[in-house]
Order: sequence, then structure tokens, then C-alpha cells
Amino acid sequence: MKTDFKTESFYEKENQCAQLFSKNGPFWHLCTNGQNSFIIFAEEADYDIGLALLAATACLFPDITILTFEFMSNHIHILLSGRKDRCFDFFDYFKSKLIRTWKKSGKIVNWEEFNMELYAIQDLKYLRTIIAYINRNAFLKNSKYTPYTYPWGGGQEFFRIRSREQEPVSFKNLTIKSKRQLLRSRISTDYDKLRLKNGHIDITSFCNIQLAEMMFTDAKSYAYWISKSVEYSKEIADMLKDMVILSDDELFRIACDYVSKQYEKDITALDDRQKVTVAIALRIKYKARLSALKRILRMEMSALKEIFPDVSE
Repeated sequence: MKTDFKTESFYEKENQCAQLFSKNGPFWHLCTNGQNSFIIFAEEADYDIGLALLAATACLFPDITILTFEFMSNHIHILLSGRKDRCFDFFDYFKSKLIRTWKKSGKIVNWEEFNMELYAIQDLKYLRTIIAYINRNAFLKNSKYTPYTYPWGGGQEFFRIRSREQEPVSFKNLTIKSKRQLLRSRISTDYDKLRLKNGHIDITSFCNIQLAEMMFTDAKSYAYWISKSVEYSKEIADMLKDMVILSDDELFRIACDYVSKQYEKDITALDDRQKVTVAIALRIKYKARLSALKRILRMEMSALKEIFPDVSE
């Protein structure tokens, strides 16, 4: 983990981050379509296999650096640095490994829709936004997790005190059988840098979390970005065609702010017509679920379905 700055001024800290950004690029946000209807990772074992295959791919592409990533049930996000053409090669290889592994297990996925988009990251501020967005992605869709606890992404490793953790197991010390079972691949020395922690691939053995941390001045700065306004997530998701699902708390805060500005009253004092207006605004701008609108605005589901007849949940 990055050691916090102690004596440098804010300007000096920012300058160090800016220099690291310049020296380690170009940076790219690789993602697949978050609105695909098919499921790739249906259960925990699928996520574990996907993570192992990503680790194996990273070992075979040493000219590509992963800073963070997140697996969702039907799409992925990866923050990379390296040549653009090599990023496409990286994804093609990873996808081929997924297809081969899923085919062997009899799982059916429409792989033709599993295609990547690659977005250039031009400045340090946007890089920080993307790191926060990726590490928040699962948290926004599953209240079971926080950005620090989701098991199948890099966010869980940011600014941890690793000296207190059990020493990871070196991959090269495993038996050949165990190695093959873990990576679903023929084994070579390319994978020797990997480590295992609690029976799973140690994310820090293939993902340069330290470099990602160093794009922030300190842990407090990262905490600020990870909890930053949901508008950032929405703007990025609109660009990526991703489906952002806000928690009830986040949507409630947005709704209260909207009602205060539009009607200068408390959300509990809305009349039926005003509730309809607010529901439409939240649905259009934030893709709010009908079930969430029902709870937040205290509306009947039948009334919401009349307003949004084409929406199904």
C-alpha cells in the first residue's frame, strides 16, 4: 500500500500524481455492454474462474498493466495502460479463454454480444473518476457490498494494511494439477508471479493496485472520490451504455433535492400530480426502478405501471 505523504504540500502531492500519470500511460477504460440480457457469471464459481482467467491473461501480456477491474454478472470493466492495439489483443485472448472454458462446462452464452469498447483517459482527474466508477460499480447494484468488499474486483485491495494479513501462497509452489485446475490452462513459467490468498488468486499479484493508489494523493483523497456525487457515475454510465442502479438512499437524496428545488417543499408533502412529475424525472435521468419509486414516493405500483407501461422489472 502507498505510504501517505507526510511533509509535502498539496501542490507537491498533486504534482507527483501528475508525473506518474504522464509516465505510465496511455490509460484506457475497457468495458463491455452493461445492458446485455445474457448472464456470463451466474454463480460465485463463475466469477472465481473469470478472475483466474483474467490473471492468466495478464501474465501473458506483460506489456499491459491492469490498475483495477470489476466483474458484473453480464459485463466487465477493466482499467488498463499500454498500447491500444495490445489492449484489443488482451481482450480477444481473455474472451477466447472464457468461451473455451464455458463451452467445456456446457454453459450457453451469446458471446457475439460480448464485445469491448475502449475509451481513452486523457487526464488525471478523469482517471480518478474512472477508478472510482469501476470500484463503485457492483456496490451501486448490490447493497450487500461496499466498494471495499466486493470480491471480484480491484476495489477490495485499495489502501489496505497488508502487513497484518496472512502471507500469500506462491503459485509456483502448487502442484501441476492444482495449477491447471485453477487457471484452466497449460502451465508455463509465465504464471509464476501469481499468488494465492485464502484459496483464490491474489488480485495484487496481477493487478497493479499500488500504481492505481498512487494516482491519489492519499487514502483520504481516494475515499473522497469513491463517495463522490452519483452524477459522476451517471455521466459515465450514459457514455458507456451501462445500467446504473442507485441505492434507495442515493435515489432518495436526489429526489429530496429535486423536490426542494422544484416545489420548495418536503418530499412527503407532494400531491399526486407532483409525484408523477418527480417519478418521470427520476426514471428518465437516473433509470430509477419502479420498485424504488414506489418506496421513495409512496406510490402504488399500479399507478407507476400506468405511467411506464413499457417498463418491466
